[in-house]
Amino acid sequence: MLRLGDVISLEKTQKIKIQDEIEYTIAGVQSYGKGVVNKRKEFGRNLTMKQYQLIEANQLMWCKVDTKNGAFGITKKEHIDSLASTNMCLAKIDTNRILPEFLEKLFRIKFFHENITHLSSGTTNRKYLTPNQLCEQISIPDFTIKEQKDFLEFVNNLENSPIFSHIETQLTLLENLNQAILQEAVQGKLVKQDPNDEPASELLKRIKEEKALRQAQGSKKNKELPPIKPEEIPFEIPENWVWCRLGEICTKITDGTHHSPINSAVGSYKYVTAKNIKDNGIELSNITYVNEKTHKEIYSRCNPTEGDILYIKDGATTGIVTINQLKEEFSMLSSVALLKLPRLISNKYIMYAMRSPFFYKATRDGMYGVAITRVTLQKIKNLFIPLPPLSEQKRIVVEIEKQFALTQQLKEKVLANQQATEQLLKALLHQAFEVEETKIT
Repeated sequence: MLRLGDVISLEKTQKIKIQDEIEYTIAGVQSYGKGVVNKRKEFGRNLTMKQYQLIEANQLMWCKVDTKNGAFGITKKEHIDSLASTNMCLAKIDTNRILPEFLEKLFRIKFFHENITHLSSGTTNRKYLTPNQLCEQISIPDFTIKEQKDFLEFVNNLENSPIFSHIETQLTLLENLNQAILQEAVQGKLVKQDPNDEPASELLKRIKEEKALRQAQGSKKNKELPPIKPEEIPFEIPENWVWCRLGEICTKITDGTHHSPINSAVGSYKYVTAKNIKDNGIELSNITYVNEKTHKEIYSRCNPTEGDILYIKDGATTGIVTINQLKEEFSMLSSVALLKLPRLISNKYIMYAMRSPFFYKATRDGMYGVAITRVTLQKIKNLFIPLPPLSEQKRIVVEIEKQFALTQQLKEKVLANQQATEQLLKALLHQAFEVEETKIT
């Protein structure tokens, strides 16, 4: 076996000073060996760091401060003259000894980057290996160039086999099926309409009356939202449904604190950010806490309670929506919006409607920003929602969850097949490494 440092060199890279009026291409590296990618273009005046590294072709690139999950890649022609932040490490590859594509393939192998994580030190979310440690501690097979080519051909044939492609196709089809279920739900095609249901127009009228009563009793008065014009309606819905704006049916739409407070692993009150919002509720495995004084300041404006809707409105995960399952008070960051609904609305129906393809697209189309894209609270209030009668909302939720349960069963079977296939690939790759170890002993 060879040390990684035998085939790469940690030479100093060319650094450039950022100029405000020049537009630069900024590159990053994806986890799990998915490679280097040109992420975005920015004018120098919008970059917070004022010194970057100039990328060349055939360099091994990785993040120096976080080596978990195989966040490594090989730079290619399309990355030449792109910039990497000083948080990235760029190493020159000795192409006389190793093919860049062979090295890239190694970093895409699960058990290879799992070994890097295992050797790294630090907390769960900050696994760290210095560049020198990486070069000294990581071993790779000492294959000839021909053996490397043979290895690449073997792995590529295996990964491109019908077994793998069928599994990915099946998973994609199941996800598309779930999306189709949600789309049919919001178009009134998932369950039959009951003529005995109170029309949604009456439901909306009662919601507005209830909100007006709250405001008369001292609640904050909300700005009147514009009516929906006929030409704005995206698709037809049943006669006893009604189109409305999300702000019309919510009693409150707000977000968490816009000033990130001091938070730590222990404290009095949980502190929820976008990273904690998952489809099945608030993820607590990586939760942090704020003190009581900070919490009271945040909670006085943004007061989530059990059953409220939580919606990611900032960043790459914008659009994820869930229902708060926590009975206790907690604080939130502004990346998460809070939506409170009256008792006349099914929170599950609204959650599923907000997960539908039409709503997700409307949300993403309304995002703006440079470093972090986001959806404003006003945009959220103005978004359209198709509102069925309350009884039908409940029937729709039952049918969605019934059909989702069936697709989940199918998905579990596909994932079991995928795991078995990956174990086969892992065993074959382990065998290739063991053959190499036998050669040099």
